[in-house]
Amino acid sequence: MATSGASFEQDPTFHRWSWRLEWTSWCLMLLILVAALLGLFGHGLLSQRQLRADDGSLALEYDRFGQVSADTVVTISLHPRNLQHPCNLWINRSYLDRFEIKQVIPSPRAMELSSDGWLYTFGPSQAAEPFPIQLLLIPRHAGEVEGCVNSGGRTLCFRQFVYP
Repeated sequence: MATSGASFEQDPTFHRWSWRLEWTSWCLMLLILVAALLGLFGHGLLSQRQLRADDGSLALEYDRFGQVSADTVVTISLHPRNLQHPCNLWINRSYLDRFEIKQVIPSPRAMELSSDGWLYTFGPSQAAEPFPIQLLLIPRHAGEVEGCVNSGGRTLCFRQFVYP
């Protein structure tokens, strides 16, 4: 039985198309792998971010990318002007509502919830120079989340993206 037309093995247009598709797929997989290694989907160079107030009294380190149900750490460094008085740290409520607060290190002397945020108070004996505070958080929902921290009249705002 004779067949008309060219078979798939002999069709140069099909070969060019399939080779381009295969080459493009390999390049895309390589780009995703490199991005993952650099931290696009979690910890790494692309993910780590640092912010600092102009006068250096407040600094913030966080990962721009996280995953639902995976721990994320936000480190806030305070440089109090007067070590004899308690240090206050305010964090906006809309940010913290998107996370489960696993732990605050060191433990604050007092915590107060208001309509717009949490106010953490750390005793003067805790306030060394500089004074780092770590928030161990677990994201509850995927999507973009905006946060703001304030201490001593200085505010730093930041954004994170949480993958499902």
